[in-house]
Amino acid sequence: MTFRSQSFPTRSRALGVALGTRAQTVALVLALVPLGAVACQGGGEATPDAAVDAAIEAGAPSVCDLLAARDGGSDAGVPDEFGPNAAPAKNASALARLNIYEVTRPRWLTGVEIFLNPTLPNTRVTLAVAEAPSKQAPFTTLFTLQVDTVACPAYVSAGPLQILLRPGHYYAVGFDPNQAVGFASVTDMGSLPIDGAFGRLIGSRTDSSVSLPTLGWDKWSDKDYFRQRLTTTEASLPDGGAPTDAGATDAGATDAN
Repeated sequence: MTFRSQSFPTRSRALGVALGTRAQTVALVLALVPLGAVACQGGGEATPDAAVDAAIEAGAPSVCDLLAARDGGSDAGVPDEFGPNAAPAKNASALARLNIYEVTRPRWLTGVEIFLNPTLPNTRVTLAVAEAPSKQAPFTTLFTLQVDTVACPAYVSAGPLQILLRPGHYYAVGFDPNQAVGFASVTDMGSLPIDGAFGRLIGSRTDSSVSLPTLGWDKWSDKDYFRQRLTTTEASLPDGGAPTDAGATDAGATDAN
């Protein structure tokens, strides 16, 4: 079964603009600045045009500044950030990349965010989640979603999700760009595994595409991974059955540093 986010565009898709022009600033101010937050000189709430003019005169922030200011992760659950201090990769790449996780606790995956630095215009990425019942079985694709990006080093989000993570199973979570894109990676020997609220990050792999029905275990490595943030909530699996508390959240701390 494939899970798709139907009506929740990502921040980058909602912006979907390049940098620099007044028209783009208009779109940014209208999308990201509450109209009542910029006052006209005569008092009262600003009209859209007045809000834009006031923002421009005051030195409106760039797209990247606005994205960074709003980058607080998902509100629905516990975020695990893997590689928060990962260094930019030396070279941009058009390869598909997936982090591989081993799940030890039943959780709902409610958010997937991948830190990218697109430098080419019209860059799109396909975000994907795939599941394998063991290391001897291939990954089956559960979710794919294509999103646009902006030319900023920032997280690209899949929007709200609800994908069950089953204990004992493995999950590949990653992206496939339509052209070369920058990303942040960690290649420190001995840095893996890294624990999270749902289990642990155990490695990563590359591929030509994430849109195939199944993905193998070839080309995977337990020595490197890329920067990514997963958000999860608690799920119960009584007697191995279906979860019973999809709406529950977990206030516990994580160890995904």
